[in-house]
Amino acid sequence: MAKLESAYLAGLNAVDRAEERTKANAASGKFTPDGVKQDALSFALNELVPSLHRARNTIQKARAEVAERKSKLTLPAADKTDAAGAIRRQEIRAFLRDIKPEAQSKFFGSREGKLPADILAAVLEMPPEFSGVPKTRHALLMEEAIKAQHGDEAAEIAQLVEAIEVAESTLEIGRDEMRLEVGAHDKREFDRQAAEIEAQHRPVWLRRKGEQVVVVDLEHRVSEMPRRQTSNPARFILTMTTMSRGKSHELEPDQRRSGHDLRGLRQPW
Repeated sequence: MAKLESAYLAGLNAVDRAEERTKANAASGKFTPDGVKQDALSFALNELVPSLHRARNTIQKARAEVAERKSKLTLPAADKTDAAGAIRRQEIRAFLRDIKPEAQSKFFGSREGKLPADILAAVLEMPPEFSGVPKTRHALLMEEAIKAQHGDEAAEIAQLVEAIEVAESTLEIGRDEMRLEVGAHDKREFDRQAAEIEAQHRPVWLRRKGEQVVVVDLEHRVSEMPRRQTSNPARFILTMTTMSRGKSHELEPDQRRSGHDLRGLRQPW
């Protein structure tokens, strides 16, 4: 939470510092009007953008933590030796799937907050298509069941998600206001220039996969297998593996990113 608070404050501070820089330059008398704008833009790109970029990375890391913690919140598996119970749950799903949507909505509405355990288990042990329950209702039932099963942990995750959303919203609004404060009205051009600066401050994380250590780029959601460069054993050329739709493919040689010195990198979360 403390790191998210810092990310939240980074958005506010960026606006204040940009405004202070512009006012100080104008009051100094050392700059022409164009010079005031150019210096403010340079200050924003070289001093404020890296700070905001680090704050973005903090938020991305927090989102990854949330995803990992959520993946561990599961419901008890059904007893595979209970054939009668399995048949009973199949019949419940068939019943819900065959009745009209209005009747199904009334069925759940009349049992809100007191849905029998066997009906809940029948619905949640399979994707919504098997029971005909709308995805929104299925997700709500799953959320309530997870809260009942993992009360404290689920509550902590919910608080973390809310903090992430507040921090991210404030950060992005602050970044945009800072951009306007320094006179960069062309957002696309500012983002292009900022991206060049951000590329120099992109954090790379190590994660162990079995016996291998891979490099993880949170921003672009890619994992990389480090390969030593013979001319300099302390440097690595990173072969990119794109994680897209559950498949991976190696990028063409001219698309590969330059290597990183992996000495002293932080360990994975």
